[in-house]
Amino acid sequence: MDNSPLHGLDPRDLLREGFSALRGSGIPWEPPAVETLAAEFERYEILRLAGRGGMGAVYEARHRKLGKRVAVKLLPPECGMDAEAALRFQAEGALLASLNHPAVVSVFDSGETAAGSPFFVMEYVEGEDLAAAMKQGLLPQPQAAAIIEAVAGALIAAHAQGVLHRDLKPSNVLLGADGRVRVADFGLAMVIGAV
Repeated sequence: MDNSPLHGLDPRDLLREGFSALRGSGIPWEPPAVETLAAEFERYEILRLAGRGGMGAVYEARHRKLGKRVAVKLLPPECGMDAEAALRFQAEGALLASLNHPAVVSVFDSGETAAGSPFFVMEYVEGEDLAAAMKQGLLPQPQAAAIIEAVAGALIAAHAQGVLHRDLKPSNVLLGADGRVRVADFGLAMVIGAV
């Protein structure tokens, strides 16, 4: 009998679950304007909305005292009330914080805004994601090999801690202007043995 953590998983079910999570909870939500969100954070100056997805929005920000640029990932307040979505979001933050690897995005802080939106603060990666880089054409072989090596290293480190990413795709691989590659978005990750 195969006792591997992937035994019995149907790829169609995983894809369906992933697409379902990307659609979110069906609650129409417009991320708060920078000016509105600024009042919610004392330690961070919110600079701009950097992107949004099925689970929330990401803002570029700066730590007021340290001057360090960070990314703030924010969920709608309704998700703070949705126990499953809030748990999944908190689990993503905890997973990222526990994965100490140079090719995994670092998490520094987490909490909930006064308006009830769960958030966590993570490393800001100046650059672009792999999906955007691929749209510009083929990557040079040495760069592609370095990306594969970094992503593989991140996944090996995650698997060593019992974490399956389950949503690895080019838009979740960040290519830093500093040349480093980071794997992000562990929102659908699963801890082996926790199911």
